[in-house]
Amino acid sequence: MAFLLTITGATGAGKSTLLSILEATTAPNFKAVLVPKYSTRQPRLDDSPSEILTVPVIPADCDLVYEQYGDRYGVSLSALHEQLSNGSSPAVVINDIRVLEEIRQVFGPLMRSLYIFRSSPTSAQIARLAVARGVSTADAELVRLRKAQAIFRTYIENIELFDYVIMNVRAIPDLRRQVEALVTHLAASGQYPLRGV
Repeated sequence: MAFLLTITGATGAGKSTLLSILEATTAPNFKAVLVPKYSTRQPRLDDSPSEILTVPVIPADCDLVYEQYGDRYGVSLSALHEQLSNGSSPAVVINDIRVLEEIRQVFGPLMRSLYIFRSSPTSAQIARLAVARGVSTADAELVRLRKAQAIFRTYIENIELFDYVIMNVRAIPDLRRQVEALVTHLAASGQYPLRGV
């Protein structure tokens, strides 16, 4: 079984942790592969090159380009198609509703959108996260809080766009159990799209 998995969530919701758990899943016939997106934003201390690649200009082969708070992001559809055609499930973080809709138009039933929920963003949470990421100026924290709140509102207003909601409100073992249940559900669908095409 192979699906394109999009991960959406507010700052600090646990997107990177969710991606790590997906990548480590050893379920039969399931292999999640993280597909990085490109960004013009300044690198952060906790950036993972498997999740995001910081570049001065978004590469020309990125079909989906969007902007958030002055920074540009880009995703290559061919990279996603390549993983699907190999039987892997590409996973990518997308926090733009328009891009989610465009990806669904391209991939249709091959896409599964996940929203990870932790809590409604607060200034205290954002301040702790900003310090951990090395972006702890008051202005940066305010921008991050507004971004987190906007993404949270966007989720609430567009809940029908998400196939699954992952609740990251307890310890990591609970998050891992939810991911295992998700993978089991995907396996039960019986689809193995694009394999051998």
